[in-house]
Amino acid sequence: MQTDMKKKRFITEFILACFAWFFVVIALLVVARAYSRETLYADEAYLAKHSGDGTEVATSSGKAAGAEDDPDSGVSGENTVKETVKNEGPKAQDTAADGQSDTGVAVSENGAEDIETVPAVSYRIEGDNVPAPDPDKFVKLSLADADKMKDVIAEARASGLLGEDEKVIFSPDVEFVSWGDIRYYLDDSIFVVVWKEMKNGRYMTYGEIKVRDASQFRRKLADDTYGSPTQYFCTQLDEQVNSVVTMNADFYAFRNLGITVYDGEVHRFETSLDVLFIDENGDFIYYDRNTDTTKEDIEKFVKDNGVQFSLAFGPVMVRDHKLMDISSYPIGQNEARYSRTCFCQVDKLHYLFANIGYFSKENTGGTSEELSQWVWEKGVKEAYMMDGGQTSEIIFNGEIFNLLSYGNERTVSDMIYFATAVEPEG
Repeated sequence: MQTDMKKKRFITEFILACFAWFFVVIALLVVARAYSRETLYADEAYLAKHSGDGTEVATSSGKAAGAEDDPDSGVSGENTVKETVKNEGPKAQDTAADGQSDTGVAVSENGAEDIETVPAVSYRIEGDNVPAPDPDKFVKLSLADADKMKDVIAEARASGLLGEDEKVIFSPDVEFVSWGDIRYYLDDSIFVVVWKEMKNGRYMTYGEIKVRDASQFRRKLADDTYGSPTQYFCTQLDEQVNSVVTMNADFYAFRNLGITVYDGEVHRFETSLDVLFIDENGDFIYYDRNTDTTKEDIEKFVKDNGVQFSLAFGPVMVRDHKLMDISSYPIGQNEARYSRTCFCQVDKLHYLFANIGYFSKENTGGTSEELSQWVWEKGVKEAYMMDGGQTSEIIFNGEIFNLLSYGNERTVSDMIYFATAVEPEG
């Protein structure tokens, strides 16, 4: 009798357990499907270019309040791209041989217009989910192969990452540092090239960057916490993130000057320095140190303009393509020759890192005015000075690429970097 009861209990528990696992599996599938949906970012210029004749492209995009309706703005919401293929007789029939056009738009057998939603690739990095770069896409070229960069740039244009007529700073025709090399990284979401060149006997290091989305431009603080007392070498901070290219920032913890914004929140309000705000589109917005303002005004400005973070060092070197007078500035010892770095915007989501490096006691770097002049001559739209001396670093693929002062890093509190938005295969 007891044996029968045990068997019945076992069978009952087994059946209940099966039902429980069944519902768990169903729940997991629902959750997985929900999380697998992509936030769409429509590169409208690219779609228009490749959609073929007779194709109309219309977008409906979710943007932050007040953002311009600009396909290159870097603001990503959930975009739906609808393409209408007009009946153009034989040409339309040819493209619809298998029931779909080249762009994936369904066309009926009688040539009537059909509309379907075409999924676009998302280049938005959500939160801290930064993809790791593909190690096989880090490429090194000898100076003898500098012309090969023309093909790399052409590939970036063909993909729509670089605009067809968009200015590129890199040129194979400059005077490269004779013992240097050229390194680059290219995938569907990011193009980076770093190189060294001579300028008036000085050793310059450049890093040019173009990305698809503003979320690929990121700021890293020590311990990911504003006000952390811990400092790290820039290479140590770089190791903690999936960076393609990194540059030192303003070393905000070294001084109590400037307006400091992090994660959209004003942490420090002090107005003696020019400040660089980075908005949600990845664009530069300057605060002039001679402007009268209050903390409440700045907090409203940060909110109204979608400011993500700020950089407080300076001065502003180039503003809307105009070379600025920086002869008087409270920090930076601008007339002395040191290693110096600056951060420039070339165009929408297009940037330049620039560094005058230390080579010897006789060639110790440059003045702020020299660096300003030289990046202005490169044709940048905006340029802003970062901390210098031993803080000055440009890191590519985890390696220091510029000439570092005295050959040693200095511990710092922060850095800026650019990441790929392409998930690794597998």
